[in-house]
Amino acid sequence: KEIFSAYGTVLSCKAIPPKNGGTKGAALVKFSSVEEAQWVQENLNGNLAEGLDQPIVVAFSQSGGAGKGGGGAGAGGKGLAAAAAGFGKGAPAAASWAGSSGSAGGDNLFIGDLPPDISDAQVKEVFSAYGTVVSCKAIPPKAGGLKGAALVKFSSPEEAQWVQENLNGNMAEGLELPIVVHFAKSGGGGGGGGG
Repeated sequence: KEIFSAYGTVLSCKAIPPKNGGTKGAALVKFSSVEEAQWVQENLNGNLAEGLDQPIVVAFSQSGGAGKGGGGAGAGGKGLAAAAAGFGKGAPAAASWAGSSGSAGGDNLFIGDLPPDISDAQVKEVFSAYGTVVSCKAIPPKAGGLKGAALVKFSSPEEAQWVQENLNGNMAEGLELPIVVHFAKSGGGGGGGGG
């Protein structure tokens, strides 16, 4: 609360500790107005907040189906999910700034650990919040009880790299579990990158 009160009127907040020995935490922060929340999201996402030593990811939280997807402002969303080292993984957005295997290049990503019933439209909705999605394809699990996956092509290698570096092992806005993000193998590649 102390950190985000510097940027607006905080009505409530909840720190979410890291899971499974992770080092990154998260927080759900509710501001007094959509405008304050939007300002924080636009100005702090990918930047350092006063009092923290690593950049954070800030995204509108999904509030119980109030509005399907992007922005949050139109859905009446004043809640933001912010994640940074020392807060905890578990909010709809979390940061992963250290030690990324990054620059495999290309603009096509393989995204795993998605809900098994996710549709192409839902994939596009979730990942459009992080860049311009040129095309995407949801891949259903091969057997019951397994997780889904998707191939997502962004408009530039820079966008794809940002998504890979910042969402791999973390939660994308609108999803309930951390995801795996790798550069897709080009040219009929086999054997997938595991993770």
